[in-house]
Amino acid sequence: MQDFSPYHPPIAIEFLGLSRLGITSTVLMLFLSAFLTWWLLFYLSRHSTPYPQGFLANLIDTLVGFVRETIVLGFGGKEMLPWTGFATTLFFFVLLTNLLGLIPFPPFVSTATALPAVVIGLAAVIFSLMIGLNIKHHGVAGFLHKFVPPGVPTFLVPLMFVIELVGFLARPASLAIRLCANMNAGHMVLGVFVAMTKDLWAVPLLLKVGAVLPIAAAAAMTGFEVFVGFIQAMVFTVLSVIYLSDAAAHHHE
Repeated sequence: MQDFSPYHPPIAIEFLGLSRLGITSTVLMLFLSAFLTWWLLFYLSRHSTPYPQGFLANLIDTLVGFVRETIVLGFGGKEMLPWTGFATTLFFFVLLTNLLGLIPFPPFVSTATALPAVVIGLAAVIFSLMIGLNIKHHGVAGFLHKFVPPGVPTFLVPLMFVIELVGFLARPASLAIRLCANMNAGHMVLGVFVAMTKDLWAVPLLLKVGAVLPIAAAAAMTGFEVFVGFIQAMVFTVLSVIYLSDAAAHHHE
C-alpha cells in the first residue's frame, strides 16, 4: 500500500559543493506556502484598484476583506486593526499550507500542518506575541496580576493562580492540537479511499466496478478537505486574534 503519511525522509541537496543540507518535503511545502502567500498579497497590491479586475484579484480582495472585517474587527475590535496585516498573512499561509497538501503527488508533496512540529512552531509564535503584548501593555507585575481574578480570597490566590496559568498555557496548545488533528484526520480518510481504489483495481474485471465507489468517495472527500482547510485557517486566525486582543486588553485595572 502506498504511504500517504505527511512524514517523508529528507531530500538531500548539495549546497555549494561543500556540504549536504537535509530538507524534508514538509520544509519545501512551507517555503512554497510562504512564497505563494507573499506573491498573492503582492499581486493584490499591484492590482489594488477600487474595483479589482480579474478573478484572482477579486478572490484575494474578498479574502482580505473577510479577514479584516469578519476576523479582525469582528473578534478583536478596532484596537486590533493595526494587526490586520499579520492576521491576513497568517490566514493565507495556513490556508495555502492546508490546500497544497491535497496535491496528489506523494512523497514530494505533504501536508505541513499535519506535522506536530509545524503547528507547534506556529502556536509558539502566537504564544510569544501574547507574552510580549501582555508585558508591553501591563508590565511584568500587571501580567502576573491577570492570573489572579479580582475579589478572590487570599487563601485561594495560589490555587487560582495555578488554574489561570494552566488556562493561559492551554491556549497555544488548543491552536496546535486543533489544526494538526483536523489535517491528519481528513488526509487519513482520503488516503484510505485512494488505497481502496488501488487495491480494487488490481482484482479481476468484475470487481473493478467496485473501484468506482472509493473514487467517488475520494473526490467528495477532497472537496470536503478544501472546505475544512479553509475553516481551519479561519479558526486558527480567529483564535490568534482573540488571544492577542485579550493580551492587550485591560481586564483587572
